Amino acid sequence: MTDLNLITRSEEREMFGTGTSLIFAALLFIVMAYVGLFFYGNKLTGDIDALKSEYSSKTSSFVIGDGKKVLDFQNRLLISGELLANERNGNKNIGKVEEAIVAGVYLGSYEYDDATKSITLDCFADNYETVAKQILSFKGYDYFSAVLAGESELDMKNNKINFPVVLTIK
Repeated sequence: MTDLNLITRSEEREMFGTGTSLIFAALLFIVMAYVGLFFYGNKLTGDIDALKSEYSSKTSSFVIGDGKKVLDFQNRLLISGELLANERNGNKNIGKVEEAIVAGVYLGSYEYDDATKSITLDCFADNYETVAKQILSFKGYDYFSAVLAGESELDMKNNKINFPVVLTIK
């Protein structure tokens, strides 16, 4: 009776179960990700090396050739900035004269002499009181160090008093 089988259904054994298949799939995914990251890392290393060599070539060309031009340009900028700061601004001078002009006074001419730093104005007014107020107004401004009034004369053509003024700038 040794050949008697009491099992009513037949059992077949699977070689791999679902758990083993999932573990194998996860392991395969991890290996593929590692291989992909390995090749991507090698590509990034190559890109970094290429950028380093490009950077060193650009740096050497800048230091050897273009650097002198840039430094020369920077020096020129500094020198021109200093010169512009020391130079008189014509618009500033005209603005200060305009601020000091009294109502009723008109300018006939404006001349600036850079050597003496003086402004020569040819002014016109209706009466001598306005002439006096105008000269007093110029003397009241700190921008002008000296105010010299010239000889006034009556312009019969326009019925105005013509008086020259020389303003020296500080």
